[in-house]
Amino acid sequence: MNSDSTNQPSATGGPHPYYGNYLTSTVGISLMLSALLFISAGLGHWLTHPERIGTMLAIFGATLLLTLLFASNLYYFCISGSYLEIRNHIFPWILKIHHLDEVDGVEFKTGSFRRSDGLRVKRKDGTHTTTYRAGSLRSKNWHAFERALQRRGIPVDNYQRQLPPAAARDQ
Repeated sequence: MNSDSTNQPSATGGPHPYYGNYLTSTVGISLMLSALLFISAGLGHWLTHPERIGTMLAIFGATLLLTLLFASNLYYFCISGSYLEIRNHIFPWILKIHHLDEVDGVEFKTGSFRRSDGLRVKRKDGTHTTTYRAGSLRSKNWHAFERALQRRGIPVDNYQRQLPPAAARDQ
């Protein structure tokens, strides 16, 4: 994937993803550093004490747990035809699909120090999805995604920090 997504509609009319470079995001960097630390600690322990396999397995278990925790903050979004797809950078087999005709609205939620900004889908049957945290998206990605949803008639409640109008930013 192009890590510097311009969020322009594709010429072929195919799926258009809204994502950022997860390897340079705070969540991605934290994931990579912690995985490196735990894996090197586990391998180092195993090489110096091969008889203590249980400790090494516990360290690798902690690495897996951290990966799961960080991956919950690394979703990205794709508009494909008449569908909204929610995908994950770390686990590519995760795919949540919402037909745009069944979507009543979308909420963008501002994250905190510990949590990334996220998206929550409001369905026409009155239910809401969980909040999908997208730690790789930057403000420009969120606003391009918001404009794309609004062009398709999906109302967006944006609780994120607002960017100034485009005219003011371009000066």
